[in-house]
Amino acid sequence: MLRSQLRHDLPELARIVALRDLPALRRWAHATAGAFMIVRRKSIVGECRALEALCDGSAGWTPATAAAAKALQARLQRYMTAGEAAG
Repeated sequence: MLRSQLRHDLPELARIVALRDLPALRRWAHATAGAFMIVRRKSIVGECRALEALCDGSAGWTPATAAAAKALQARLQRYMTAGEAAG
């Protein structure tokens, strides 16, 4: 179910990154952390929380924000792909 939701959420993350929308990125990371808490994927939750903190500590979009968002996007893409290969 979560991997299915990622098919919708990952393009949304790409859109947020393209727009450099910091508040939307923070909301996205928060919601994603909540979803991964339910399935107990602590490392992904930690990455989401770190991205939230980065957003909270920044007045605007930074190279660090972009890098963290893209790294999380790549991690979640691998997570989704691994599930599809196993299914």
